[in-house]
Amino acid sequence: MEMSEQTQWTFRPSGKLFTPAVTCIIALSIAGTLSSVFMPNFTKSFLAVSAAGVTNGRIWQLVTYPFVADSPMNILISGLMILFVGSVIEREWKTVSFVILWLVVSTGCGLIWVIVNLLTGNDFVGSGAVGCSYGLITILGFIFRGRKFFVFFSAVKSEYIVLIFIAIGILMSITSPMNLVWISGALLAYLYWKLRQRMIYKGYGIGKTAGQKRSGGFVDID
Repeated sequence: MEMSEQTQWTFRPSGKLFTPAVTCIIALSIAGTLSSVFMPNFTKSFLAVSAAGVTNGRIWQLVTYPFVADSPMNILISGLMILFVGSVIEREWKTVSFVILWLVVSTGCGLIWVIVNLLTGNDFVGSGAVGCSYGLITILGFIFRGRKFFVFFSAVKSEYIVLIFIAIGILMSITSPMNLVWISGALLAYLYWKLRQRMIYKGYGIGKTAGQKRSGGFVDID
């Protein structure tokens, strides 16, 4: 009988869940949420990303926009994704590699947002960490490739979870096509994964992904 491996989520103390970079990201997200509530005009003009803002020299928008809330649902979903998935990746890759991943995905999605707006003649304002969330779930799928997660009371392989999230994103973007830009976070994360794996292969001293097994074929990911 063929035995399949499964990944089990186990809840650890906050010291394990709130890793350094994830803690900073959540703190900045809280600050961005407060800014959007009490200083909406400032937040929209200086912190959210727009083609007009970036082309007029507000380059920092490519870094700040993920911390700005654009809807309560976005805050909830992205926050949980960063906390639970982001902390797993940071523990596996260590803080420096995780921060690089975050910057690659966030700035990359921001640049794509600006380019698409310039090409279409629009100037939509972008905010929220949806693109980064796609990047995180994609990397989680690669780190634990072949492992299974319990989703909605069924065991699903990590790579299929990534495809499910992308499919959901596409369906939710039917009424707002510009939101398809954030799905590019998955592609950017994939490219970063390939580059990182190549650097590991060539021996540049980047730590390898652990994903250590526990007894019974389970993988302890938090």
